[in-house]
Amino acid sequence: MGEVKDTSMLRQAFEVGVHMHRGTGGDLIVKAVLDNINQASRIVLIGHSGGGQAVVDALVALEKMGIPVHHAIQIGAPSDLVHKRYVHKVTRIQVKSDFVSKNIHTGTEAIPHNINPISGLITAVYDIFTKRMPETRYVDINTERESCGGHSACFNKTLKNRHGIDNVTETINAFWDKIR
Repeated sequence: MGEVKDTSMLRQAFEVGVHMHRGTGGDLIVKAVLDNINQASRIVLIGHSGGGQAVVDALVALEKMGIPVHHAIQIGAPSDLVHKRYVHKVTRIQVKSDFVSKNIHTGTEAIPHNINPISGLITAVYDIFTKRMPETRYVDINTERESCGGHSACFNKTLKNRHGIDNVTETINAFWDKIR
């Protein structure tokens, strides 16, 4: 799916966001996994922002095909509930100040139900019984001079947190126990 480069945030939202809300962002990941399935002893999916949503879409699709996924890591991904059948295989990595992780929601809760409030009520009741929020681990990274509350700061190796650990190492350490 990738990130749309050299564009506005609005265009980025439309180019990538449409797939997130439809649940189709993981299609390319599924294809890549299937193309390389014989080279993997364990499947670990890692995605940032919209890619974080896509890895969960891919996890669900692969599991439904009978292909086990060891774990999916969402770094700075929009908030979305995951079916309780798969929630134990998903870990969210987040900066507390990250605008996207805190404020952007995908899935049915992102769709305004003011047109038909009954559908919103039905969806909410269904979600209570079938979906859960994955484990969220907060990283202590340096978000100084980073946009959107440090949304992409996890990938800035030059920044170090208050303990002198660079952002990339701190981020990887937050989920290493889940994928090793």
